[in-house]
Amino acid sequence: QKVSQAKKTGGGYVELNFCKEDKDKYMAMLADVLPRLILDIQARGYKPGDIAILVRKGTQGRSVASVLMQYATISGEAHRFNIISNDSLYIENNPGVRFLVALLKYLRNPEDILNIAFIRNEYIKYLSPEDYVYDIHSVFKDCKEGLASVNIDEFSEFLNAVDRIRRLPLFELIEELIYIFKLGQNPGNIAFIQAFQDIVLNFVIEETSDISAFMEWWDKNGDNQTLNVSEGQDAIQIITIHKAKGLEFPVVILPF
Repeated sequence: QKVSQAKKTGGGYVELNFCKEDKDKYMAMLADVLPRLILDIQARGYKPGDIAILVRKGTQGRSVASVLMQYATISGEAHRFNIISNDSLYIENNPGVRFLVALLKYLRNPEDILNIAFIRNEYIKYLSPEDYVYDIHSVFKDCKEGLASVNIDEFSEFLNAVDRIRRLPLFELIEELIYIFKLGQNPGNIAFIQAFQDIVLNFVIEETSDISAFMEWWDKNGDNQTLNVSEGQDAIQIITIHKAKGLEFPVVILPF
């Protein structure tokens, strides 16, 4: 290829890594490698907005977004893992939204042991404003005893008010849960929780304020609900190869 002199300055860098893991193990490997790669790139002087992650299809983009969001939550480095896709982020991937949905399931069926285990794990690992020592054995132990076995003030407050909460209209019920569990204190969750509240409000206006009806709707449509954001943000873009035509970025990662 003939390149003009003006374009020849600077040069570039390409790195290829081949993985022998099968499909099931690959995502676990990616969850370890990709965040460290992004941190290394930023250590070289690049900003989050300089980075694009190219995927073949939307489901791969969702998997990558979930991996990076979970790492950002656990590591406390959310500012280095601001993410946008070409249009949106999937709301259901946010820990705060997942937690609220699980609490709604609990209000419908407080005997669901798997859901109780999920609630305990999600709050202690991702959402609690306190620095609890995360011990997976203690989190999943005694789930048959329900949420009462968790020695956390927010859970006690929730259980003491659960009968009153059940009688609230759906939108007010969500607000009460956000208040009790202090879900608005984490800046990384606020936009997603507000988007979830908007969805609940629209459902109440157009349909009904019934929890069961909303949960049935969410089971069918929740995985398609997205958070619209501005592309002007200093954030990593997750974008399909098809939509990337004509664009360029200082750093491009192809994880698949």
